[in-house]
Amino acid sequence: MRLSIVIPVYNERDTILKILDAVDSIEIPDVAKEIIIVDDYSTDGTRTILQGLEHRYKILFQSLNQGKGAALRRGYEVATGDYIVNQDADLEYDPADYAALLRPIIRGEADVVFGSRRMQQSRVQNVYRRYLWGGIALNALVNFLAEVKISDIFSGSKVFPRSALSRLHIRSRGFEVETELTIKLLRAGYRVVEIPISYHARTIAKGKKIRPSDAIRILRTAIISRWQI
Repeated sequence: MRLSIVIPVYNERDTILKILDAVDSIEIPDVAKEIIIVDDYSTDGTRTILQGLEHRYKILFQSLNQGKGAALRRGYEVATGDYIVNQDADLEYDPADYAALLRPIIRGEADVVFGSRRMQQSRVQNVYRRYLWGGIALNALVNFLAEVKISDIFSGSKVFPRSALSRLHIRSRGFEVETELTIKLLRAGYRVVEIPISYHARTIAKGKKIRPSDAIRILRTAIISRWQI
């Protein structure tokens, strides 16, 4: 199996090398890794760091800041793996979970696996109350609007077959991409399994970029994605 790891990056100067080291260190039997980094027009020095790593990774540079969804979509365009996993560059999600995410697929139990921060065994740290309860309430509302039942729709940890992209027509440009991808994979009929994952939340002061205003785009995407594949 070949696994494409798509890493959208925007102003992550302090974490980009750490996440790349973590991804590099992961070895899964019979799984070859392809690491794709998409810099979404960083302005904090991240871009300079990445320019020095082009001999090691497949790196794409956006000419304008367009959002997480746009960066992921560009990474998907050049991915060659059998499966794709999304990986944020901010250390909130642990690449050590890849093996567990792939296990249901390798066993033939699922086509798609979502990492969930809400399941009982999840190892979640530093989740701030307003994000925790806001996320739970928004998750419930999106489940209702889209007529799905997923414990953690907004999780940035997802593994899915690359072939699905020819059917789903992902259009999101921002953080709402996780909502669109989740709903469309479910509505397209893929067998989906959720498993608990590690999660280490960071604060706005330390670079967290999603804001309460993103909830409006997420809700709009949930409604639209219910009717579009």
